Amino acid sequence: MSTSTTPARRALVTIGVLAATTVGLAGCIPMPPSAPPTATVTPEPSAPPAGPGTTEPSEPADPTETPEPGAGANTVEGQIPADGEGTATFTIDERSAVVLGAASPSGEDLALSMQVGDATIEMDDSDSIIDAFSFDSSGRNPTLALVLDAGDYTVTLTEYSGDATDFVFEHHASSTTIEPGSSGELEITDAPALAIVPIASGTETLSVESEIDTVMWAGVLGSGSIYMNDDGGGNLNPAFQLEDEQPQDIAVVLAAYGSETGPLTLTVE
Repeated sequence: MSTSTTPARRALVTIGVLAATTVGLAGCIPMPPSAPPTATVTPEPSAPPAGPGTTEPSEPADPTETPEPGAGANTVEGQIPADGEGTATFTIDERSAVVLGAASPSGEDLALSMQVGDATIEMDDSDSIIDAFSFDSSGRNPTLALVLDAGDYTVTLTEYSGDATDFVFEHHASSTTIEPGSSGELEITDAPALAIVPIASGTETLSVESEIDTVMWAGVLGSGSIYMNDDGGGNLNPAFQLEDEQPQDIAVVLAAYGSETGPLTLTVE
């Protein structure tokens, strides 16, 4: 994964009037979270006629349809009108590590924002952080990983240049928790493996053991940073050490290359 080529457009966490722009750390990159929770689309006003250089969105998906279980069971399709926004809502049944993202089927440049308590979290370009979704990820697609309490959440999506476009929104969640000083068994299926890791010292080391080629990603909203590693643990296993983070719960996301599936062990020390 490469560093974003548009450093002015990164993830922000805004609390009141304070804003923390993401920063890079050694061994990490700038950052812009049982049965999968259900998601619905909040209809938006009809889009105005498309002008020159815009893409006319197709008919919206029926928000009452329930997808089959699997990678698409938490996927929602909708529309963003020209110079407007589209929204998707989803429900978390219990405190969970959540990874969410969105893409435009026509390749438009999407931006995402959501309200979590008193904080507004915004994400533009993900730099292809991790392949966690049923759609193809790209550097222009927003992706977030964070820990969310039980509740209903709304994600607002816009197109960076104001073009009209369709969107696909997807999220995955897991309440599995792995404490420092312990290990946990996870499995990558047609969806990524997820875990909540409550960090205490802020210098914990996370490592993976698996027979498949995995990649690990952890978002730390408090500092606006994200850690990502591929083979740091040897034998195609990822590992990284946190650097002076504040105590908090973080969401750890694990995926595999080449659509591989299989079990893994995540250790936090």
